[in-house]
Amino acid sequence: SSPRRLAGGLLSPAGGAALGAMDSSRPLRADVSGLARTQVHRHEDGHGYDMERDIAEFFCNHGCEVESVTLLVDPQTGRSRGAASADFANRSSLDKACELDGTLRPAGLRMDERGSGELRVSPMRAK
Repeated sequence: SSPRRLAGGLLSPAGGAALGAMDSSRPLRADVSGLARTQVHRHEDGHGYDMERDIAEFFCNHGCEVESVTLLVDPQTGRSRGAASADFANRSSLDKACELDGTLRPAGLRMDERGSGELRVSPMRAK
């Protein structure tokens, strides 16, 4: 089944429980890389990129509760830089996402053809 959209654009796995309070000290964020460096397109409503939605849906389909995804885009060319950051609602979701590190040619995501085709996911380090 497909993920369900919650208040504020948050995505939750289908049939997922209500979200608990997120740790407000800092976001539970992961770096995502290995993505295609292609021209990206904005959503019809003008907010965000289609590829951001694809990344969020990929993680939701693997049991993660995604708060937001931010794709790195070159402002001069409008092309993806092949990386994004993803914020998760809880530690369990971040851990599940990091377990997907090394997934070869993940379904639903466009990967960098010049690379290995592996999805790279790692927790973002606190600054």
